[in-house]
Order: sequence, then structure tokens, then C-alpha cells
Amino acid sequence: MIYSIQPDQTVLDLKKQFTDLFPGLKIEVFAHDHESGEGSPKKDAYKGVVTVSEINPKQTECSLILDPEMTVAEVEEKFHSEAGLNVQVFRKMGVIWLETVQTDGYTLTHQMELSAESRHL
Repeated sequence: MIYSIQPDQTVLDLKKQFTDLFPGLKIEVFAHDHESGEGSPKKDAYKGVVTVSEINPKQTECSLILDPEMTVAEVEEKFHSEAGLNVQVFRKMGVIWLETVQTDGYTLTHQMELSAESRHL
């Protein structure tokens, strides 16, 4: 799946595009990088109106190839290395969003399945 990033896109645009591609999942964009298995402080999350060019002034238009069989860790690293964006993937469980730090080794497909199952409980 192709995930396009434009300098004038907002964080809200990025989040919507990700959730449209991967239902039950979302991303949050943070000011600082994190290590695998670590969370990011909520206070470091960018608000929805901030643009990609405000976060990373050097960012030009780019496209990421995201495969549902990629792990969360691989997706987060791809955003960091190819787009200069520090993201965390979250999974919707029932009515709450969980940061996937404990399941960074799971594929996006597996994360989406867990999310879907939680809505049927």
C-alpha cells in the first residue's frame, strides 16, 4: 500500500490516511524518537493542525510502501528513516486506544485482527 506524505499535510491528515489503510489502527506523531518497546510521552505528541513541513522543514514529498505484513516496529522505523517522522502505532481495543509498545513485533494485520476481535466481545 502506498502512503503519500506531502509537506503541507497536517498531522490529522497523516492520521486519517493511516487509519483508512489500516482500520482499527492509528498513528500519533511525536517530537522525539523512541526505542523499540518504549512508549512516547503524550506531551510530546504533535497536535492535528501542525504540518509535516513544520515538523521536518527538510521533508519533501515522499511515498512509503507499507505492507500489512510489516511489523509495527518496521512501520515506525520506515516513517523515521524515510520521512523523518517519529510515529507510534496505536490499536483500538473496545473504546480505548492502546500504544502497541508491548506488541511492536506483531504485524499490522495481526494488530487489526486483535482490534476487530475486541469490538465483538
